[in-house]
Amino acid sequence: MLSIDEFTILLTLYERGKAGRYFLKKILGLGEGVIRKVINELRGRNLVNVSRGGAELTQNGLNLIHEILNTLGIKNFCRIENVEKLLNINTEVICYLYHLDKRLNFIKSIVDIRDEGIRQGLLGVLILEKLNVGFKLSGTEIMLENYSKELCKRLEGLKDLESGDKVVIVCGLNMFSIIKGFMYMLCKGFNIKCENILKVEK
Repeated sequence: MLSIDEFTILLTLYERGKAGRYFLKKILGLGEGVIRKVINELRGRNLVNVSRGGAELTQNGLNLIHEILNTLGIKNFCRIENVEKLLNINTEVICYLYHLDKRLNFIKSIVDIRDEGIRQGLLGVLILEKLNVGFKLSGTEIMLENYSKELCKRLEGLKDLESGDKVVIVCGLNMFSIIKGFMYMLCKGFNIKCENILKVEK
């Protein structure tokens, strides 16, 4: 089983590539001791290689991340800029977009899912659903283009975007809060314990 700390570091290395402890500390907001311990555990499981230039995923680590993302229905995730105003955030944050497969059906309400993200430290959450034309705020009939035509245009450029897919935008102070908050939102949506969502046999 992966812990949230382990998954966060693996996912960060997947997105950012090779990275040293100082860089990971800076973007994740975790202590260097925690990062050192987690990286040593991941290295012991042959999920990361560690060299003078930092840590990077092994092929096993890469395969594991692909497996988890596929299992969770995450088609893509990436950093997204200039959405803070839309979410009424007045502080410096980083925001990420998660593109979810339409096959995912949440059991809990969108409001419950969003609130769980906020409880876990996210500063802003936007959950959208792709329609044949445009996007609506999930759980409502409100169209995104009423608020931001520019964001609609950017989202239309997502790879493999299909009608019914969900797009979740989350903002937080660091990568750890963003990944943890999003994972707890998924757990809430599927009504399962979060420790079960990362059960992997490795």
